[in-house]
Amino acid sequence: MFRMTSKLLLAAVGLLLAGCVNQPYYGRLDPYSAKHVQFTNDALQNNTAITAAQPTRDPSGLVHVTTQIRSTIDDGQTLDVYCTFTRAGQVVDNRLGPKTVYLHARSTETVEFNSTQPADDFLLIFEPAN
Repeated sequence: MFRMTSKLLLAAVGLLLAGCVNQPYYGRLDPYSAKHVQFTNDALQNNTAITAAQPTRDPSGLVHVTTQIRSTIDDGQTLDVYCTFTRAGQVVDNRLGPKTVYLHARSTETVEFNSTQPADDFLLIFEPAN
């Protein structure tokens, strides 16, 4: 009986710990798959829409990323944007930024980042500005 109780207790603790991990919020899309864009909270996810991030690569292997984010509410929002570039799954430029973006009500702004080293992938992270 003690073994069964302890197993149930361990299972319950494991489930509680699994629920403590903050998962990222992905943007509402205008329209595309958001594997390259994350938001730090659901308010930003719900109050914005974002276009497909357009990466380009120059001859030296540097990546240039451009995207547009649109406010979907009748209020201004100030965001900090960070970008991490990777190459073959390894981080080459970690958390560049912040670039502070002010979105007027129902307006669109352009966000651009450039890698400082050759890269092949990127992740943009949007969070409320402090």
